[in-house]
Amino acid sequence: TYDGLSTFNGQSANSLSQAQREAIFGHGLVDALAAQQVLGSLSVPVGSTADSKSIALSGLAMPKGLSSSGRKALMNTKIIALDSFDGATFHRTGADLFVEDEDEFRSIGYTMNSPDRDLYLTDVDLDLADNLSFAHVRGPQGVSAASLNFWGDKIGLVKSFEDDRLPTDAIQISFALSETLTLSSSIEYSDITKESGFGIAAALDLGDRTKVMASLSQGTYVEDMTGLSTHNMTLSDVTSYEIGIRHALTGNIELFGHAEMREMSDVAASTTSWGTQDALFGSAVIGAEYSAMDHKLSLGVYQPDQQLSGDATIYLATARGQDGRIFYSEKSFDASGDGEFGLFFAGKWDFLADGMGELAFQMQQKPGDMREVNEAAVMVNLRF
Repeated sequence: TYDGLSTFNGQSANSLSQAQREAIFGHGLVDALAAQQVLGSLSVPVGSTADSKSIALSGLAMPKGLSSSGRKALMNTKIIALDSFDGATFHRTGADLFVEDEDEFRSIGYTMNSPDRDLYLTDVDLDLADNLSFAHVRGPQGVSAASLNFWGDKIGLVKSFEDDRLPTDAIQISFALSETLTLSSSIEYSDITKESGFGIAAALDLGDRTKVMASLSQGTYVEDMTGLSTHNMTLSDVTSYEIGIRHALTGNIELFGHAEMREMSDVAASTTSWGTQDALFGSAVIGAEYSAMDHKLSLGVYQPDQQLSGDATIYLATARGQDGRIFYSEKSFDASGDGEFGLFFAGKWDFLADGMGELAFQMQQKPGDMREVNEAAVMVNLRF
């Protein structure tokens, strides 16, 4: 019968009249356009054969920090996709596979001394001699004890302080060479990653109004390599270079600046997650703070932590053999960010005596887009 012409088995043919069928020996007329259409749903292979694991189109997130040229090259890259109905091969581009997620940038605001958080907790602080001190500090990975001492509650304005950063324990020994110069060294250890690291720092007072700090640290940290529909966390060796400056313009106004660069070891790519080659990341903040007895306000510009140089790599399916084997090619894309800045405004108010109550707020602009506020938040902390 001709009933099957309306099912998948006959979607590439049209039903004809009886006279037409007889004229062409009982066959339907081939619909060439319909024969080229997807019958089921398309997926991209990530295994060794067409029958192994695959993911749906629009199932991979784009890596952060791709340059404009790298993004364009990725969108135009040719890949193959398989029809879930019969395994037929179709050719698509990166624009069909990769989802350009909304960029996520760290929150910029004052840290709050919440009693239920163990971030930035100094539980041991001993003066071993007039110019020698010892401290045990617990804080997020990548935030040195020297940075905590230098910035205080402004640490959240210049570095990440989100709760989801893995905590590390740091033992720091500081030695005051003079009244203006202090050197410190630290050893870090993460009970979660079972990895250790070290850091050295110098803090210098340039007169009564200006302070500068520089540090070098090395450790094995958890990095978020965007991958298959979710985040792909991997360990990477990271070397960080950091510099900060604070200058008291008046008794109530302070100018501050911070810059950091991070060299990250190469991360191997796969068919479901991105890798990196020669990756260099960086961030910067410049701002001004007004402080009074019970409140502080800060305004400035920031460049979010983004890749400054290096490539993002991934393996993409580019061919299929007659025996069903899938062939992959490692693709590399320029991941140098465009270096855009955004504005931020933050404040903190102690509204109860002895630090029993704090209110903090923050607003920040999406870098490169003057019309969009990336984040606005108000936080209240009470201590009893």
